[in-house]
Amino acid sequence: MRKRAGSVAVLAAAVLLAAACAPPPPRPPGAGATTTVGRPRPTAPPPTVSSTAPCGWHRGPAPATWDHVVLVLFENKSFSQIMDPASGAPYLRSVAASCGSATNYWSVWPKSLANYLALTSGDTHGFTDDPPPSQAPVAGDSIFQQLGTDWTVLADGASQNCQMNEGGTYYEIRHVPSLYYTAIRPTCAQRTIPLGPVPDLSRRLTLVIPDRLHDMHATDLTPGIPDRIAAGDSWFRSFLPKLLATPQYRAGRTLILVTWDEGLRADLQVPLLVISPTVAPGARDARSFTHYSLLRSMQEAMGLRALLGHAATAPSMRGGPLSL
Repeated sequence: MRKRAGSVAVLAAAVLLAAACAPPPPRPPGAGATTTVGRPRPTAPPPTVSSTAPCGWHRGPAPATWDHVVLVLFENKSFSQIMDPASGAPYLRSVAASCGSATNYWSVWPKSLANYLALTSGDTHGFTDDPPPSQAPVAGDSIFQQLGTDWTVLADGASQNCQMNEGGTYYEIRHVPSLYYTAIRPTCAQRTIPLGPVPDLSRRLTLVIPDRLHDMHATDLTPGIPDRIAAGDSWFRSFLPKLLATPQYRAGRTLILVTWDEGLRADLQVPLLVISPTVAPGARDARSFTHYSLLRSMQEAMGLRALLGHAATAPSMRGGPLSL
């Protein structure tokens, strides 16, 4: 009798241990969901965070819509210049290896402004050179207007919000697209802000505009191309960990994109890096895309249904190996 009682006790203990180790039941649909501007956002499963891997640490597919999209824009370097093992961009190449990249991605014009406008409105608006915002006001819609106030432009080197003059720093007004659109001037005064020590990713879309010393542009301190590439690579080495440490990225629902406005005049292929919790380390997409494709993919990633300009006919990057 005592032997049977002991067996029952062991069995009961085993049942309790199995129950304690079992995964929790699935959450019912909509449980814990939040709402932004009247639009419900699905609740993500708890992320599996790795302190060493920037990408691929969140189990499951990419979300149907991302809570936050971040775009970092460098200047004037072709794919071959950055991805060449002999170039001064070892950190950026390590990010491409640890995360994802598009290997057949192209800018749309060999001048800066046209590409910044293409990335944010789906059109070059006929610009073939780079006038300042005061000489080139752009009417019409943009991704900023679509988002209302749910966007931020972080302008490196700026000393005030929506700064329309260059001042005495390496801040470059012609690289800040939100300064050009007349329809968002009142919002620009609140949402185009200096880049601080801790990046604010709380809005739906964040554009990061490094200054000329950090974006691989020519400056008095970086007269040669190797110097420019090395300066941008060094800046990004210190900046990306700040993005990865934000609560938005660690929550598993923030997508970070890194590209260049244009490359060499005779070589408009540019790098595009995809950094996200769901992209598989080393993922590559060899399909042909342009800045219009990236704008379309960003709009789709944020649930914006009215595609802008040429983005409406450009191929989407979503659904491929980069987990956009």
